Amino acid sequence: GEMLAAHSRLRAYAARVGLEEAMPHAQGLRLLFCGPPGSGKTMTANALANRLGKKLLLVNFPMFASFRSGATGGATAQSIFREAELAGAIVLFDECESLFGARSAGGSVEM
Repeated sequence: GEMLAAHSRLRAYAARVGLEEAMPHAQGLRLLFCGPPGSGKTMTANALANRLGKKLLLVNFPMFASFRSGATGGATAQSIFREAELAGAIVLFDECESLFGARSAGGSVEM
């Protein structure tokens, strides 16, 4: 259903922006938190990082995507994951709603 379609779009986007190259042999766990604003997604990521004794590297997805579009340069996926590895951090891509489209509209987003 909808969750599988969203996951497929995420995988396609990750391949297109270089996430797959940035972590070709990723041994880590990938989690997808979903819920309305204020439901505790970021707080859960902070709690998980704290429990694991790790830092949380918070990446604002719309800002990252605008950097990736070229005009401003900015961070690459590879640099984000390199920084996380050096810092022993967990990466959270936050505010990813634009990637999945509006749930209430039932539509899809071109990526």
